[in-house]
Formats: sequence, C-alpha cells, structure tokens
Amino acid sequence: MSTKMIFGSAIALILLGLYVYLTVSAMAVVGCPPESACLAGFTDKMASALSLIAGLIGALVIAELTVTEPGKPLAARALYDSPSPRASGILKVVSTVYLAVWILCGLAALLISFHKPDAVEALTNLGESWFGLAIAAAYSYFGIKK
Repeated sequence: MSTKMIFGSAIALILLGLYVYLTVSAMAVVGCPPESACLAGFTDKMASALSLIAGLIGALVIAELTVTEPGKPLAARALYDSPSPRASGILKVVSTVYLAVWILCGLAALLISFHKPDAVEALTNLGESWFGLAIAAAYSYFGIKK
C-alpha cells in the first residue's frame, strides 16, 4: 500500500470515529426531558459536524461499493497485484468493520427517529438520509439497473 493510501485510510478511520462519537452523543440526548441540562450534551455545532461527516462517510461507502464487484473484498484495488495474505486479511477486516459501523449507526438513528422524531432533529435527518444512501449503496454494489 502506498503512503497516499495509508494517509487516506487514516483520515477515513478518523472520520468514522467522529461519526460514531457524534451519533452516540445524539442518541444519548434522545431520552433527556425537555429543558434539562443533559440536552447540552449535543450542541448545534455537533449537529452540523454530524451532518457533514455522515455525508462524507456515505459518499465513501457508495463509491467503494460502486467500484467493487459483488463477492470481491471492498477496496481490493488498494493492494498491489499480488498482496500478502496478511495485507488481504487486514483489508477485509477494516473494510467490513467500516461498512458494519456505518450500517449499525445509520440503522440505529433510523429506528430511534421512528419512535422520537422530534427529540434530536440531526439524528432524525441522519436516519432518513442513511436509509436513502443504504438503498443507493445496495443498488451500486449489486449493479441493479431496473
């Protein structure tokens, strides 16, 4: 893997960590009673960052699924022509974890927003936009045309 790929991967993982932190922070505020101090646990700046980072993560997931053939590991093109079994294994684990975290956070946001749509607007927006992106990602990966 090149330095460029390592740097890009590090940025993608940092963004994923921020995405998880912001999503969990928004979920923690859902149960707060109105006018309580715990509502300060998720600020407007955090909502803005969540929206931006969720868009970046969704775009990355769709881009990877679009260029990956069904049944092949995600991001396999990042490896050299004859990668070591260790490099292939690491890539499979990291890309699978990345996709699983995106799915779990998005699905959790969607399900929570079904029950309390007005509790945290950013979480509701995340859940709704994630649902659309998840459908687009499935279409991209499986190459569904009609």
